Amino acid sequence: MPPIPRCRTATSKRGGVLIRRARSAPAGACRSMCPTMDQWLEVWCSNLNLVARRRPGECRLCGKHADVLEEEDIFPTWARNELRSALAESPVDGQWPPRVVLRACADCNRGLGREFEDPAAPVLKPLARGESRTLDRAEMEVVAGWSWMKDIEYILGRPVLWTQREGQTALTDASLAYWRGRLAELRATRKPPEGYVVRLAILGSPQEGAAYEPFAPDGWSQDSAYLTSLNGIGLLIIQGIHTTPANAIQFVEATRNDLRATSVWPPLQRTVTVGPTTVPLDHSYLWRDEHSFHPESGLGGGWRIRVPRGT
Repeated sequence: MPPIPRCRTATSKRGGVLIRRARSAPAGACRSMCPTMDQWLEVWCSNLNLVARRRPGECRLCGKHADVLEEEDIFPTWARNELRSALAESPVDGQWPPRVVLRACADCNRGLGREFEDPAAPVLKPLARGESRTLDRAEMEVVAGWSWMKDIEYILGRPVLWTQREGQTALTDASLAYWRGRLAELRATRKPPEGYVVRLAILGSPQEGAAYEPFAPDGWSQDSAYLTSLNGIGLLIIQGIHTTPANAIQFVEATRNDLRATSVWPPLQRTVTVGPTTVPLDHSYLWRDEHSFHPESGLGGGWRIRVPRGT
């Protein structure tokens, strides 16, 4: 541990770093400018954490070596801020939903932010607050690309896959290579693959006694798709499915009359409206095995993804 700054030389904190001032500081200024022990330890630990977060290594998203890796909380910052403002009381640690952090190179971390996160945020924020909104075809493409990116990030950000047949299974080197390849394809095309379906729904007021209806059509199972995800940000529910193009068409046709959710991908119309029909808030507990909900408010936060078998 470095020596503690002494009172002979006044110090101040600027940008998270202790700055030593000239010895010619005015008399009496020392007490006001010198940090307390607690302040000094706080800054010292902060600087150590900054160094630890930016050490070299392999990017989790692309697999390339980088001299500097950045930490990314996969749950978007804008979404976490929306939840904090919506919850009556923020969690004690201020981190609900729990952080899922991966270490990525600047090109992946910042590039994905520019390419997907920044365009999607203004489209999704009103929906996360429960506001009905009409999306045009360009916005539908933005949402679909962003949703596929998040599916991939959450898979790469965890050490295990959740599979229908095996339960938790280790994320192997082959799995890493496969999903990194899907992410590279997405960045090249800005579109999800054929067979990807996205539906959006808004959680509404509780409807006591209302019968629960599954989101999946009759006869549909986890084995019908390569990937299924049921995700949430605030009052917005995002359902993602990756299956064969033929299965995708059947799924869209089978759910066309389900007014609780709106199909946004593949695009079937020039515009679609998400809401005002909603899913009862008191049905959220029925999704707990697949989806993360705040226990007091019922608001959604985070991703739950399953694949039929280790991919």
